[in-house]
Amino acid sequence: MSETLVSARNGDAAVVQDVSPADYPLAPAPAEPVLDSAAPRRLAWRALLLDQRAYTTVVTQASPLKQGFYSLLLILGVVIVARLVGWGLGYLASPRLESMQTLLQNFITGLPWYQAQAQQEPQFATQFAQSYWLSWEGVRYALGIPTPTNEGIYIGALVLDALMAWFVYGTVAHWLARWFGGSGTWKQTLGAAALAYAPLLLLVVEAVPGAYIPLTLLFLLMLVGKYQAVKSAHGLAPGYTLASILLPYLIGVVILLGLAFFGGAYGLEQIPYVDTGLRTFSIFSGLVR
Repeated sequence: MSETLVSARNGDAAVVQDVSPADYPLAPAPAEPVLDSAAPRRLAWRALLLDQRAYTTVVTQASPLKQGFYSLLLILGVVIVARLVGWGLGYLASPRLESMQTLLQNFITGLPWYQAQAQQEPQFATQFAQSYWLSWEGVRYALGIPTPTNEGIYIGALVLDALMAWFVYGTVAHWLARWFGGSGTWKQTLGAAALAYAPLLLLVVEAVPGAYIPLTLLFLLMLVGKYQAVKSAHGLAPGYTLASILLPYLIGVVILLGLAFFGGAYGLEQIPYVDTGLRTFSIFSGLVR
């Protein structure tokens, strides 16, 4: 469809022109706002504040997966440093059990019963020392006394859980989002989903002995972050975005229940006479039918 423009200036004759809309192209749609920097520390901080621009910035990067992964490593690194500082402060403020542990060990090893066992079984002394040490580690854990072993287990579990959850959850959420009509790539989804773990930075406050961050709060904040991640990567409607971030949890629960059911059934079959009883019951049920 064309328009006719009539112009006249200073008494000149009117000039008639046919103008096509193609001569005046529409302005491009405004782009999603992004941050002025894609540095991991900047992305992690803004994601902690639930800033949608952080997720959009990652999605628009040339290497969104790498950018998100670096941000996740930074988040975990800060948490680890804070945990180590908190462990050091807690260790300095905790009672010392080493003297009691050594005193009791010397008493036990001096008993005739112990010496007789050690002479009869060469490995007894080594096994006893290992069991004795583990027992005291359990005592310290029960009393809330920080130990290098407990802290190492906690940090290792935190890192492995975060990395595995990020990869598995991000992949499942990506498949669901694409099934709902999303347009993002796998790398964009995982890159943005990495920022959803920024609320873990709140664990820094636990460096102060006695401070505690509720796990429910962390879960809800990360859930909001995952919503922002899928929204930025796929541009879905709110309902589809919400379904994409919640269904992975439902799928996980179904899988765990299935494993527990079949694993429990398999475990029952290993108990003596139970397998025979189950087979007899199955045959009897068939005869009754």
